[in-house]
Amino acid sequence: TIHDIADFSDILQDVEVVDEDEDLGISLPPHYRCASHTLNLVATKDSEAALKDGAFKKIHNSSFAKLTALWNYVHRSTLASDEVEQICGKKLLVPSPTRWNSFYDSVQRVLYLKEHLPAISDKLGKVRFKNVELEFMHEYVTVMKPLALGIDVLQGESNCYLGYILP
Repeated sequence: TIHDIADFSDILQDVEVVDEDEDLGISLPPHYRCASHTLNLVATKDSEAALKDGAFKKIHNSSFAKLTALWNYVHRSTLASDEVEQICGKKLLVPSPTRWNSFYDSVQRVLYLKEHLPAISDKLGKVRFKNVELEFMHEYVTVMKPLALGIDVLQGESNCYLGYILP
């Protein structure tokens, strides 16, 4: 039987000893939340508060709806992706929910290819971006850039130290 294999009474005595030794001052270090995750939450969730403004919400939704439609189409069609690459020499970056900054990077790439957007939209049969939508995306990238750069530094492998986030 299992009682013949292991004597659980010794384990229970050890557990009781640990409980009695709490006065030794042994404790875990303080918990620090992941700074990259916290910055990402600021960049995504906290910025959603701006959507309460009707004018902001309208331009936000129209700009990002067109972007999302373009990204979805290019992501699902290798032919469309190849056509974009033929027109401008680069592929569009498609946001990924598992990668921090991927939305920012994708918007930044669209703005980098801004002069090719009319040709891309026409070739793929998508609605063209209005100037006000392009300006909104530019402002988005400008505002989010410090957060995106901070996240890139903090999620790195080689230079991620607590000293980067201490005041």
